[in-house]
Amino acid sequence: MAYTFDAVGWEDFEGNRWTGLPDEPEDAHGIWVHYYDPENSDDQGMFWAYALRGAFDDWSEWWVYIGGLMVANYGMVLADE
Repeated sequence: MAYTFDAVGWEDFEGNRWTGLPDEPEDAHGIWVHYYDPENSDDQGMFWAYALRGAFDDWSEWWVYIGGLMVANYGMVLADE
């Protein structure tokens, strides 16, 4: 199975939670991740990915981090998209 993900929400450094994404990646303390298998709609879930203030300068760094969490923490194989 190969998984992909969408970022569906975020948490700021004061603990407030929002849908979507902030304008600037450095405003997010956490990203609410929806992961799924594109070939099996029953195989899906959600988790929070947290990072320290200033850890990421752009969204691509967040996406690599989230993908790494999926592989390392959950044993997932990422889909090529």
